[in-house]
Amino acid sequence: PLNPDSTSSGCGTYNVQTVRYCDISNVPNGIFGAHVGHHNHVHHIRGSQDPATHENAFWCYAGTGSGAARIYNNVVHDVPYGSGGIYPVIAWGGSSGTIYLYNNIIFDHGSGSIHVDPSGSSSSSVMKVYVFNNILRSVITTPRSASPAYHTFQIKNNLFIGATGDGISIYREAETGDKQIANNAYLTFAEAEFRGLTRAARFKPDQPVDVLTDKGLDLATVFDHDFGDATRPQGSAWDIGAYEYTTIGIINPEYPMSNAQHPISNERLQQGIYDLTGRKITGTRNGSGIYMISTGNELRKAFIIK
Repeated sequence: PLNPDSTSSGCGTYNVQTVRYCDISNVPNGIFGAHVGHHNHVHHIRGSQDPATHENAFWCYAGTGSGAARIYNNVVHDVPYGSGGIYPVIAWGGSSGTIYLYNNIIFDHGSGSIHVDPSGSSSSSVMKVYVFNNILRSVITTPRSASPAYHTFQIKNNLFIGATGDGISIYREAETGDKQIANNAYLTFAEAEFRGLTRAARFKPDQPVDVLTDKGLDLATVFDHDFGDATRPQGSAWDIGAYEYTTIGIINPEYPMSNAQHPISNERLQQGIYDLTGRKITGTRNGSGIYMISTGNELRKAFIIK
């Protein structure tokens, strides 16, 4: 649909408050105005008549909707221009706003991976921003001298992958009330690839990573899962970045399973089979003597053997 305020700015979704499980590409703007967005793949965003400002994968308002805005477990890439992969406007119309951004994977883009904008805020606006456990290049803010300071700006457990000089740039950070920047890791692309973290695999580790595994802070008061919906932590402590590294085997990860049955060996059945929420799944022997497992009526992407 077209943005009704501009005939030159098409959107994948416009002011849909909750957007999830969507694949959006080849439009001038991906997701515009969402309050909650998760498990989306937004990529190859291009073609806006105003690319310097309005060509973003996510443009979200934190000061609208019910409760805090949450943008999580999304993959964003190939946004060559624009103001950022994810562009939260915190306090539009003089409101107050809180936003949580976590478990997102953002790469190959123009400006900031996450570009926070206080436009439209007033002197009474309370703005709170939490950026946790993402894989990204940078977190930046728009320099608007008339805006109040952020009440809270916390950046923790993120993996920054980029060129030297990329990372965090918070405008007027000295005036930020509760500023906490902790337990983030910084790698160049070469350093990331040396550790097996590649674009092709969306930077998912296939082995323990010295600067990531068990190096994070516990943020369970906000969320308790990783990008793949595995429970955090998998080791002695949370991992930095969007993934929890684990040696636990995954069965049939390619299946989106709904009320389905799939064969499983007796040995693995006895080990214990769990879905990605940690719930144990029981097995039964069919008429051919093969053990089967059933996912019930809920969508499951994989089974975990413990």
